[in-house]
Amino acid sequence: MLSALFFFFIKYNEPIILKLIQNITFYFFFIFLFMIIIFFWVFSIPDLHNECINFPNFLPN
Repeated sequence: MLSALFFFFIKYNEPIILKLIQNITFYFFFIFLFMIIIFFWVFSIPDLHNECINFPNFLPN
């Protein structure tokens, strides 16, 4: 990831701040996508899904 940032700094002659902001948003998009995939993967497991759905049931009525 740092090597990719360094590569972008060398390849393009744009201001460093602007390119850094673009790279941060670019990596943030992939991190967000990865978190969504992990979220749906966890909720696709039946035991964890049932635990998450039945989580408030231990509270007294």
